[in-house]
Amino acid sequence: MRQLCSNLSSCRRNKVLVCGVGFAFLAIFSAFGAASQATESVLEETRKEKGSSFMVSGYVSLAIVYAACAIFNWISPTIVSFVKPKYAMFVGSVTYVFFLTAFFEPIAWLIYFASAVLGCGAARGAFNYFLLSNVISITSHSRYLLYGVFTAICTVGCVFLLMLPLPKMEMQDTSESDSTVPLQNNQDSAISVRSTIAKSFHLCLSPCMLAILLATCFTGINLAFYSGVYGTCLGRMQVFGEKAKSYIGLSGIFVGVGEIVGGQLTAVGGNRIRPTFIMMFGFLTAILSAISTFLMVPPEAPIKETSATGFIEPSVYLAMVIGTLLGLNDSLWNTQISALIGKIYPTNADSVATAAAFALFKFIQSVTSAIAFFYSSVLLLHWQLLIFMIFAILGISGFLYADRRSTSSLSVNITTTIPM
Repeated sequence: MRQLCSNLSSCRRNKVLVCGVGFAFLAIFSAFGAASQATESVLEETRKEKGSSFMVSGYVSLAIVYAACAIFNWISPTIVSFVKPKYAMFVGSVTYVFFLTAFFEPIAWLIYFASAVLGCGAARGAFNYFLLSNVISITSHSRYLLYGVFTAICTVGCVFLLMLPLPKMEMQDTSESDSTVPLQNNQDSAISVRSTIAKSFHLCLSPCMLAILLATCFTGINLAFYSGVYGTCLGRMQVFGEKAKSYIGLSGIFVGVGEIVGGQLTAVGGNRIRPTFIMMFGFLTAILSAISTFLMVPPEAPIKETSATGFIEPSVYLAMVIGTLLGLNDSLWNTQISALIGKIYPTNADSVATAAAFALFKFIQSVTSAIAFFYSSVLLLHWQLLIFMIFAILGISGFLYADRRSTSSLSVNITTTIPM
């Protein structure tokens, strides 16, 4: 990889680096995404093997991941400045491997500790094994195979990150004989982090930012629902028969399809369609997915296995459509909120405000995801969907308000700076 990049022009070199990082992240997050959807079901089967003494919840584990991520989000820039981005990404990716290996022989304290470590560090195809083999439950043998595949895929991503060459600027920094330069950069970074945190608290008083954070809360709740709750519900519906567990992964594939479709819609129509229309479409898909889930999935499915059915006859096809809708609305909401933050707080105007706004975005999203995972272990499905829909309504209202305010502010700035 290094030899290849050294023989390329600057433009092509950057493209190779971007593709390399993209491949590494593809491997890492494919493994983690698939694993997170199976976490609750895997630990449930482990409880059956080990007895009542093994009291570990997959929902709590994922809640710890996002809670730790929310806290660590504020100090990660300082750490990155000390160890350089490449090695920071590598160390962060190793925490994913550590989390996955903790499931080979699940121990309560190790699972929760690995979850916290992963939160600090912040393969769907593997589920075809269950689909093709007609697996009824996730046994210890299946768990070794499943998390062995996840760990191998994630390790490939880690190694690929480690193989990436340093950017030219970093190479120059490491070859400098004067050690005061990196020391000064580290000090500046620490000051920048303090400025970002202070600016974040200041932004929280802004009506526009508060409106955006309402929409951000929904993305956190949606993240918890599609990545942990929905697949678990399908796996616990006995009406699906012996293949119920395999539908956990299959639904994850369709969530990914929805994410891809949403990304393409945003990319193709971003310059032609107003963000409000894209967000309204995302809102409709969110409401439609919630109503469909309410009608098809029995209320107790997030908590335990059930032979009950919903108001309509469960259908695998409908379940996969719901998964697609969940991925679609997640993609649309996240892209449009990120674009709106960049529009209101552009980097060329105030880079500290931009960093603070995006830090708040990730912080609130992680906190709401953690809260959603915590209540997912105790609330019946209809209460979870009620919270889901309430925050969807609040979120779209907040986004429309912030977008209108930003558009009117931009119009005022144009009319006051350009002479008529």
